Amino acid sequence: MPSREFEIKNDDSLEVEPIASTISLIVGNALLVLVIAVMVAVICNTHPDYTHRFDCGPDRDGVDKATCERRGCIWSWPIKSGPPACFFPPNGYITYNMTDISPYPWGYRVQLRKRTEMPDFFDGGLETLWIDVELQTKYRLHIKIYDPENNRFEVPISLPRRPLIAAEDPLYNVSVTEEPFSFQVIRTDTNSVISVLAVVDQTPVS
Repeated sequence: MPSREFEIKNDDSLEVEPIASTISLIVGNALLVLVIAVMVAVICNTHPDYTHRFDCGPDRDGVDKATCERRGCIWSWPIKSGPPACFFPPNGYITYNMTDISPYPWGYRVQLRKRTEMPDFFDGGLETLWIDVELQTKYRLHIKIYDPENNRFEVPISLPRRPLIAAEDPLYNVSVTEEPFSFQVIRTDTNSVISVLAVVDQTPVS
């Protein structure tokens, strides 16, 4: 025989009333609140602040989930408009390690090797890169990032020649981290840092 729910009224009379629907509603609401709480907790723990999301698709108008994850970025649709749905991991996006750094009279040369376990942010990442850092004058720094294995097209404009010796007491600092590789150029008077850069293999448009 199926069971039936009932409750005792204040007049001490026993009346049988179905309250299963009420219980179900309460339980349902509790589960709903629990699910929402879990979702919010996951979002808060993984992405605590929308202002810390750096767009992982600035090269195109919108990136889908598959493209985002192929780039090694995080896909999470925001609950408000503005923040990107595809963004860099909170702990950074690392594609190169430094294999060698050699001093020269004009500055130094850095050799990089691509990390094969990391996906390409842009298609066509180069396996090897060299970076020449020329301390040209007290006010001017020249950094050239290039492919040492192939002669690439370079914009045909005149540039200051490489100095014989590096400038003394420049108004900038160059900070290099070996592994994972990163570098910063910092103005000594304001401590401001230049923006991030990316180097990719691209076919010239004819």
